[in-house]
Amino acid sequence: GTHMFSGQRFTKVWRVRNTSDRAFAEGTVLAFISGDPLGAPSLTLALNDPLYPEKDTEIAVELVAPEKPGRVRSGWQLRDRSGQAISLELYVEIEVVLTK
Repeated sequence: GTHMFSGQRFTKVWRVRNTSDRAFAEGTVLAFISGDPLGAPSLTLALNDPLYPEKDTEIAVELVAPEKPGRVRSGWQLRDRSGQAISLELYVEIEVVLTK
């Protein structure tokens, strides 16, 4: 519920941990799955290198608050090269306020 001004650009950073028993391959993408994409493409490269089990990393995406005020939610998910989901939903939730 962070407050953002309409049209404000910001970076959302998630810290994710691989709790599976296999590595997340390089080329894993962050896929938009629900809500408002907040100006981001529907697929964004998330990992340049493999993410091994029990390791963590930060994944960032550049977003833009919509022009309309109110509460906005945007859902994302890590997916492998075949499109299979490899994470639970990652989300950002903001409260958009009008600029002065």
